[in-house]
Amino acid sequence: MSLSDEIDAISDKVLELEQQNTRLQNLVDSLTEQLEAKSNEPDARDRLIDLVSEDIEWQEQHRADSPKFKSIIELYRTLRPR
Repeated sequence: MSLSDEIDAISDKVLELEQQNTRLQNLVDSLTEQLEAKSNEPDARDRLIDLVSEDIEWQEQHRADSPKFKSIIELYRTLRPR
């Protein structure tokens, strides 16, 4: 594989990660809005955790470098320990 091919592969991976980060951010924003709308429900926190658990666990396994997602993972683990 040439250097140019390697750079292209890295660029593709960076683009893929940026797109995934955007999707996850949109998910967090959407779920935050849902939580705010349902904040009076006693089980809103548990429902939110259930809705995002799969995405957060994926993010945790793949170790995104975003400080924001690291904070989300830490909070998630506080609320739902392994």
